[in-house]
Amino acid sequence: MLSEKGTRKIVAVIGDIMIDRYLTGRVDRISPEAPVPVLLHSHDRAVAGGAANVAVNIVALGCEVKLVGAVGNDQDAEDLRRILAEAGVSTTLLVTDHSRPTISKTRVVSGRQQFFRIDREFPGRLSAEAEDDLIRAARAAIAEAEVVVLSDYAKGVFSDQRHRTQRIQRKPSPSNRAGVQRESQVPDTDFFRIEGFHIVDQNPHSFCVPFEISIYRIQQGIYVDGIGPTGQHLKT
Repeated sequence: MLSEKGTRKIVAVIGDIMIDRYLTGRVDRISPEAPVPVLLHSHDRAVAGGAANVAVNIVALGCEVKLVGAVGNDQDAEDLRRILAEAGVSTTLLVTDHSRPTISKTRVVSGRQQFFRIDREFPGRLSAEAEDDLIRAARAAIAEAEVVVLSDYAKGVFSDQRHRTQRIQRKPSPSNRAGVQRESQVPDTDFFRIEGFHIVDQNPHSFCVPFEISIYRIQQGIYVDGIGPTGQHLKT
């Protein structure tokens, strides 16, 4: 995907990054110790998750991505950096927070059946030092970007959405000029706190929660507060 200058578009992706792991195998019996299936492990797989997955997908479209996020000082961080590098995503703007682990989600799977998921994360805000480093990295990424994507999974990077976004944009940057697109993926708790974005993307459940409506009504084409089922603003 090329910009008006004929070069690859630069996209800044800022958000909660994680690593998704899959532990797969075959289940043939129930454990004699407890009424649970016994998985005969065959192999593992790891992929980029969260905002890191967004970055990988954007690179696949032909863009250059400036990925900003926080990882821990652990093996998951090393594996995630390797996965991103292999996908063509730069990791130079990733921040290390020594006070928390890299967010990981490990799924135990047999065939098409997922038995359970193990989440490894530390809730709450980043450490003060990591937060300051992330703000500087975000500003550097935005200064070069034509498109800015905030990918929020409520895992700490945007624990205070309004405060953090204001700090990122406090100094004038090219992101404030006309033509720079901003997109935000936000959880339901922050839906009404996002300002200044061209696109706000949510899954059906997160969209329904703040409006207190059902997914069924959305699927039936109910218009809510001047917003149609495809997201266009309507006259009321």
